[in-house]
Amino acid sequence: MASRILLLDHLNLSPLPNALPPLFEFYQDILGHLPDRRRETDRSAASGTVWMNAGATQFHLSPGPPTPNVLDGRVHLHFSPAGFESLSRHPAATVESPAAVSLRCPYGNSFLCSPGPGAPSHAQPGAAPGAACRGISELELFVVDGAHLAGIARFYERVFGARGELGGGKLRVPFGLHQAVTFREGPVENGGYEDGFGPHVSLYVDDLRGVWESAAAIDPRLIFVNPRFKNKAYTIEQAEEQCIFRLLEIVDPEDPGRVLLRMEHEVTSAVTKDGGRNPAYPREVAVMNGGGAD
Repeated sequence: MASRILLLDHLNLSPLPNALPPLFEFYQDILGHLPDRRRETDRSAASGTVWMNAGATQFHLSPGPPTPNVLDGRVHLHFSPAGFESLSRHPAATVESPAAVSLRCPYGNSFLCSPGPGAPSHAQPGAAPGAACRGISELELFVVDGAHLAGIARFYERVFGARGELGGGKLRVPFGLHQAVTFREGPVENGGYEDGFGPHVSLYVDDLRGVWESAAAIDPRLIFVNPRFKNKAYTIEQAEEQCIFRLLEIVDPEDPGRVLLRMEHEVTSAVTKDGGRNPAYPREVAVMNGGGAD
């Protein structure tokens, strides 16, 4: 089975209320991400959910949790050569190597930045061209026990058709355009999910029904309805109508009663119920992946 994952679209991180202005400074002024015009009202008011564009990917900042989200892991970003050179000279950046610098957001979320490929800066429908950041290249997540990696590999292959590369103490699951989710043993200190306010990652897939049915076949309880969001898919029909559903827990298909990692996955269809392109799915990515624009 070929991988059903087309794009890691966004990472949602929830800061505390009234904390957006310093995050604007980090994401916009330091990382060079562009505010999405579709959320301009929220950005101007420094409230609601703000979308920050980076290539074909985004960060969604949704204030309101009891405690701010700090990811147990690290976000990898690709930059244009000129953008990386400029970032490497920023006082907030720590040079790790000639091709990598690290930074931390005001809440302690860790970023590793390097020059590399990605989709155009204006790939998102509400973005403008010109940003140096080419997007999220990799999401690195920590697990408590390295022995969990084989089970996580089986989960991604069974549910998403995505075959991982296991070795060197880590599992790397590649997909889409120069992207991957990587798992390795590390400190897991921020795993609380208070009323659905934990971090979540959004993945575009080319077979929403297939992902739903594969997850439900392992355990129907893997289907997650987050109370935070208006789209609530209790059935596959609702998921197809809304082009979206969610998974919260990663389990080993061979031992589904044991949770290996809690990481909310927002699974979004690249196509609508009638077979057309989902207008939220970046047109440039559709073309680059070999599909039509519509």
